Amino acid sequence: MIQTQRIRISIGSPAEGNNFYGREQEQTEIWEKTGADNLLMLAPRRIGKTSLLKRLRDTAHAQNASVYYCSFADCIEEEACIDHLYRTLNLPNWKKHVQRFSSTLKQITKVNTNGIELGSGQKKDWQATAQHFSAQVDNLDNGGKRIIVCVDELPIFILALLKQENGKERVRHFLNWFRSLRQAYNHKIKWILAGSIGLDTITARHNMGDTINDLVSFPLGEFPEHIASEFVKALLTSYNKVISDEVNQYLLSKIGWKIPYYLQLLVEHIKKLNTSGAVTIEDVNQAFVELLKPANRNYFDYWHQRLNEQLGPPDNQHAVLLLNHISRSANGVQKATLKQALEHKTGKLTQEDNLLRYLLDMLENDGYIIESNGRYQFRLSLLGEYWKNRYAQE
Repeated sequence: MIQTQRIRISIGSPAEGNNFYGREQEQTEIWEKTGADNLLMLAPRRIGKTSLLKRLRDTAHAQNASVYYCSFADCIEEEACIDHLYRTLNLPNWKKHVQRFSSTLKQITKVNTNGIELGSGQKKDWQATAQHFSAQVDNLDNGGKRIIVCVDELPIFILALLKQENGKERVRHFLNWFRSLRQAYNHKIKWILAGSIGLDTITARHNMGDTINDLVSFPLGEFPEHIASEFVKALLTSYNKVISDEVNQYLLSKIGWKIPYYLQLLVEHIKKLNTSGAVTIEDVNQAFVELLKPANRNYFDYWHQRLNEQLGPPDNQHAVLLLNHISRSANGVQKATLKQALEHKTGKLTQEDNLLRYLLDMLENDGYIIESNGRYQFRLSLLGEYWKNRYAQE
């Protein structure tokens, strides 16, 4: 269905209110699935997951539900996550808990890659707080409404914890507690766990898949062709521009991955270039050129930074090697070619299959690449061009 209200470009923040577009089918599916299950929303960065989660929160009254949203992106230790949950659910006695939590935070003297150093020289026992939180959930009165808690960027916290002292053990303890919490109060609360990095990929890499095996996968993909077309038209109309079906089709085929963020970026640059009101193919081509200029590197560089954060050396370097090869070919690269490149880089002939499979799965799940007819290419054409120009020069 074509939306008639004016929508504005929302690049720097989640799209809310009238600026939220589409995703009707996804919302219907989420309401249905959370009737019985907890969900793991698999969605690469910039695809619109946060906008969707907040849309569920803002429209929950129509479903006789209460939806709560919080993010673990700024958490660096376990108790901070539980503190976020206290605040989000507004549980009884949460203010008393926050006062105690805040006084503990004042003891922190340093945070580094080796962990959190407290003034007392002791690390906090977060499990006491976890038990108190569980007790508050047990007494929670939902007033006959469904309760859904959306936790965004859990994987970012998990990666931060992995880098600390006894990180792997701490991650397993936390994820086991979180799984037990979901199972114990499944009759009261349903959960949607999301992140711009695949939690399934991280847990599989560290042999912790059992800690999230209660979650049902919910992949969030690109806009369908007709929704993407309507979205572009609606955006341009809001800025007194028109686009023919032919030019619109050309735009969509050129961008490749039809997700709201990059469609909005492209429309933003077309809007700046076009003065006649009728968008042309030349406008589209020029907008692509403008987007790929060094001044706009902030739109793309985080894709490279993510590899460093998620993988670390040497796997981040291996992933960059694969992406460099893929970006240089307009028609994509066969797996055998990538295998050969990785063998040459690592000098290993026995374990490269497992490493290659892991890296390709991660890159595909996190939105970098897509496999089609046995060849790998960048999912977002813009990113492929940018990557080739910035990182893959011979």
